Amino acid sequence: MFNELVLPEAEVCPRCGRRYHRVLQFKYGALTLRIYRVGERLDQEEYDEGRPGYRRVATRALTRGCPHCGYDDDQMFRVVIEDDVITSVTPDSDEMAYLAQGHHYWLVLDE
Repeated sequence: MFNELVLPEAEVCPRCGRRYHRVLQFKYGALTLRIYRVGERLDQEEYDEGRPGYRRVATRALTRGCPHCGYDDDQMFRVVIEDDVITSVTPDSDEMAYLAQGHHYWLVLDE
C-alpha cells in the first residue's frame, strides 16, 4: 500500500492536452491510501513505513499518470517531510539511494 500526494499546480497532459493535478504515490507513514497535499500533517496512526517525529525525511514518489488518458512520463519525485508535515515536493534527481538505509525513505541529516 501507499499514500497519495496531489501536486498544487495544474499541468497540461502532453498526450491529450487536458489540465489536471498530478497525483503521486509515496510510501511513508500509515499506508492507508490517504490523499495529502503539501503542508498537511501525516496521520498519527500506527506507521507502516518510518515513524513519527523524525526531523527531516525524504521519500521517493511515483506519478499516477494523467487521469484522462493514462499518459505517464515515469517522472520520479522527492517528497520532503519535516516534523511529520509534508513540506515540499520536487522532481527527483535520483541522487539518493533511498533503499540503502533499508527502507523506502531517507533520513536527511544535512542539506
